[in-house]
Amino acid sequence: MLIIFLYLYLLKQCEYMYKKIFLLVLFLNFFLGFSQPISLYRQFFGSYDFTMIGNTLNTAENSIDPNCSILTQSSATLNLNPNQTVVAAYLYWSSNGSLNQADLNVELNGSPISAQRTFFDLANFGAFADVTNLIQATGNGNYLFSDFGNNINCGGTGYAGWAIIIVYKDSTLSGQMVNIYDGFQYLSPGGISNPNSIKITLDNLNLTDNANSKVGFLAWEGDSSIAVAEELRINGNVVSNLPLNPADNIFNGTNSFTGSNILYNMDLDYFPIDNYIIVGDKSLDIEIDSGGDIISLNALAVTLINLVPDATITIDNIDEPCDSKNIKVSYTVSNINASLDLIASVPIAFYLNNVPVATSKTKNIILPGESETGFISFTIPSNIDINDLILTVKVDNDGLGNGIVDEVDESNNTDSEPVFLKFSPIINTPYDIVICDEGKGFVLLDLTYKYSEISTASNVTITFHETKEDAEKGSNKITTLTNYELTSHTSKVIWVRES
Repeated sequence: MLIIFLYLYLLKQCEYMYKKIFLLVLFLNFFLGFSQPISLYRQFFGSYDFTMIGNTLNTAENSIDPNCSILTQSSATLNLNPNQTVVAAYLYWSSNGSLNQADLNVELNGSPISAQRTFFDLANFGAFADVTNLIQATGNGNYLFSDFGNNINCGGTGYAGWAIIIVYKDSTLSGQMVNIYDGFQYLSPGGISNPNSIKITLDNLNLTDNANSKVGFLAWEGDSSIAVAEELRINGNVVSNLPLNPADNIFNGTNSFTGSNILYNMDLDYFPIDNYIIVGDKSLDIEIDSGGDIISLNALAVTLINLVPDATITIDNIDEPCDSKNIKVSYTVSNINASLDLIASVPIAFYLNNVPVATSKTKNIILPGESETGFISFTIPSNIDINDLILTVKVDNDGLGNGIVDEVDESNNTDSEPVFLKFSPIINTPYDIVICDEGKGFVLLDLTYKYSEISTASNVTITFHETKEDAEKGSNKITTLTNYELTSHTSKVIWVRES
């Protein structure tokens, strides 16, 4: 009788777990609750500045000519210098009326434009579209805003208009920061909780020069005849831009980019602020007031020479080896939104479920617009539950919450990703099979009875393979499990895979 040896090899495969005055007060509070506060929309660092173009759709100021009407189109001209190239262009349009009455589909130079974002209060609406590609393709020239279909009469408080805020790159500039803010915020004189004032503070500044600094805005429903404490204040100083914008009447239907004083019921203005800031300033206060006219401020732009880095970090990959609590993390630290080099040796902290577990540092100076990749390996401490793990990385953080860099934005230094640890189920190595052929020249083996030797867990799938390579790949599984045949004078290694 021939004795046949069947050797069973176990190959583990990780399983992946993977009344009047009274009524007026109530109305005003309700009204103001529908405004969208002015907030930062986009930020640019480098050789950048901004300009604005646009036009009114009113044929006269609504407070002077109550019989005027609203046009369906008007035009404006863009005229950048040869060394200036468009990097961003944002179209805003607005009218009185509710959002249900709003025309959110218009045309610019014949191209259909649909609102991507909207603004509103109880009386007026605003719309926004990013038209960067169109402006870049067209360049300098005339821009016709058309197909505006809001059927309103401009008498009383009726108005309509459009504007494009354009951020451009200029090779003669350097170290400039351009901030674009928008929203739809009401300036309402004599209201509740001082709603006649909008205040914005820019922090984390490092002003290295005061040249070319300016503030511009887009506002709706201004009237030239109302000059009651309509003010722009920079660091507490009242600012003017004569002859178009006296200190007490900045919402007066003017366009200081073109010198026009017939931009009826809208204002597209800028103000040089060089004399109101000092080199070394770490912050800038902007305040806009209206003491006699109701105004809707839609957008605000600021240019400063501001040399500041901005560290950000992203998790690129988390490698979780099988049956191990040691993980390997690759990450990228960037200094994209910046105008100053990011120093070397900036600390990086790694947290698991908000518990600090490791630290690292950047290796090199990172230039504006550049990045650096890094890698770290660490073992998950035994006091941390390995279920529902979240890895958080924080740049400019020493693990105790301390940083060493003054940045443009201190809120963008973090990235998080889940961690999925992979452990094989606990299973046993099966016994070898030794059997006689009883003179038949072959034997038929039932491999299925080996299941119970290997594992009784319900979440384990067991397969048998004739080669290690097949077992590793999970291919060519043995299908004749109840009558697997071996001929006499042979021995066989069978590989067992669990998953």
